Amino acid sequence: MRCFVPWPTSSPKWLWFIGLCSLSLQATTQILLQPQGRYEEPLRLGTIAKIEGAPSIAPFLRQLQLPPALLADGLVTAQEVVQLLQANLIDTKQLTIRGKTELWRRASRLDSQELRALISSYIHSRYPQTTIRSISLSSKSIPIAGGSYRVQIKESAHTPSRLYLRLLVQDRRGNRRVVPATVAIVEYLQFPFAKREIPKGAIITQADVEVRQVKRSGSMKAPLPLEEVIGARAKRTIRADRPIRPWMIEPNYPVRKGEEVRVLYQRGAIRIEMVGEALGNGQKGDLVPVRNLSSGKVLQCKVLSSGLVAFVR
Repeated sequence: MRCFVPWPTSSPKWLWFIGLCSLSLQATTQILLQPQGRYEEPLRLGTIAKIEGAPSIAPFLRQLQLPPALLADGLVTAQEVVQLLQANLIDTKQLTIRGKTELWRRASRLDSQELRALISSYIHSRYPQTTIRSISLSSKSIPIAGGSYRVQIKESAHTPSRLYLRLLVQDRRGNRRVVPATVAIVEYLQFPFAKREIPKGAIITQADVEVRQVKRSGSMKAPLPLEEVIGARAKRTIRADRPIRPWMIEPNYPVRKGEEVRVLYQRGAIRIEMVGEALGNGQKGDLVPVRNLSSGKVLQCKVLSSGLVAFVR
């Protein structure tokens, strides 16, 4: 998946730009990607696209810089431009974006140093938490006919220690060359760790957790996203400086199995409340079985809020 880095939202220029967008995008702005474009650094949207629209918004769109991750396959599509604009908090509903652009680089020969630079740029943009140990290439130099070329980088396989790539190189005269590459890597994952001991049953807060880099091994499972940890309940005591794993936490259910709940029965003007015991966990909107403590009858109820359910049937 490609990553798009938005502009810093704290800059005065950005805030002014957002204000202009809310007014200027009322009229449709067109972004027409040209069939071919020359690769340059930095590459801006206006270099490869014809942008027509309100004078207050078009200059900003022309200066929008395309991130390296977007350029790795030598092709920029309309959908990728939409994602880039949305990542920069630009409403694309009033935009018309069409076409695709092939990116061509100038050269008469593509040597191993340039090939390694292309691979490094690809990996650093796609996998920012990865360190490159070495790059092995099957070709040391490729002649480029016509003075320019485009390159696409495709992944063949990916392990914790190796990344296997294919570089598809095409020159202006239609000559194609496939260059296999093996990249030795060290991958790091972002794991949530307990900053301090978290007691069993406690609701985990931001102050309880910090994210640390951990070197990935072959048997290591993906870390929990931080947003799934914050607000969860600890199923067991989590010691300080331990990574937080899925089996250590559970959602902070507003209705929990074995706890008393208020059962609301309402039909027209009739409203009755009774006390029941939840026979299952439930988030807001879930259906859970509840035992009426007076009659012993099991009711199907809908979770409304913490400790409150509504009788359904």
